Amino acid sequence: MSYIVIKNGDSIEIIGEENFSSDKDEKYLHKIIEKHPEIVLKEITEREVVTLASHLKLPSGGELDLLLIDSAGNLILVELKRGKGHRDAIAQLLDYASDLQQMSESELFNSANVKFQSVEEIYEHFYEGEGEFPYDDFRRNFLESLTNPNKIQLLLIS
Repeated sequence: MSYIVIKNGDSIEIIGEENFSSDKDEKYLHKIIEKHPEIVLKEITEREVVTLASHLKLPSGGELDLLLIDSAGNLILVELKRGKGHRDAIAQLLDYASDLQQMSESELFNSANVKFQSVEEIYEHFYEGEGEFPYDDFRRNFLESLTNPNKIQLLLIS
């Protein structure tokens, strides 16, 4: 048995005791990371990260596991794989990134399984009127992530 422990500043949250035996599947991992993306991103970024979409349907018909966004407005595509070749998974993630970048902002926010309705709503979630990070910069980063292949971040969890 194992515990998932999330430390955020001085607070510690224990998700619970779990059996991480070989019969746990991708859906289980998906659920945990969707709720707590900081588990996999804490070492990658110091920014706060939330799930923007789960099981996002893409224009090609593919389905991205998770779409995350950080507190600077940068998008992070996450693909989870268990027992699949890394080459195939990386190719799939690159295809999904290309596919996502063909979507407009309105298409993204009108998609099923998107947890926010606008860039402004996401910004408010992070800053609650405090404005520590300028909204114009947040929006610019979001739009660049949605259109510029050099700006979108990709994460394969295998």
